[in-house]
Amino acid sequence: MGNGGTGPGSSGAGRDSDAQTAAEGFEVSMPAYLGEFRSRVPAVVGQLSMLRAVAETVLLTADFTLDVVTDVRVALDEVATALILAADSGRQIECEIRYDAHGVDVRVSLVARTETALEDDSFGRHIVAALTDRLETSCGPFDPDLGGYPVVVRFARQRDVDDF
Repeated sequence: MGNGGTGPGSSGAGRDSDAQTAAEGFEVSMPAYLGEFRSRVPAVVGQLSMLRAVAETVLLTADFTLDVVTDVRVALDEVATALILAADSGRQIECEIRYDAHGVDVRVSLVARTETALEDDSFGRHIVAALTDRLETSCGPFDPDLGGYPVVVRFARQRDVDDF
């Protein structure tokens, strides 16, 4: 997981000088993301606890509040469960978590056997929409080379105002 020099795990000295520079009216350039983590695990229900634990650890380490961490963990659980249930045996699910000073962006993908992995009117989708600030889903056409439908779900949650 990479830090931009002013993110979690650094001395924090850069943050103070950035704030001072911003206060003096100079433009401050922040890295696109302070950190990111990618994981790929077998698409089986037994791996849900691993995905939840990774998301929780990454976000707590990045100084997100417990409210944000819980919202993202529950949203990830709903998305990953829906996708895993739509996957054929032997598939893998990929999860990417990126965070910056403003919030966290999560991308979950796999190749599903159906186009309706996370339906618009499903209860799980409503939960994810309620817990996050942005939710996007895409399902590509059947790909014969992959043997299924490439599905990507992205959601984002902003930091609470006093987080960073």
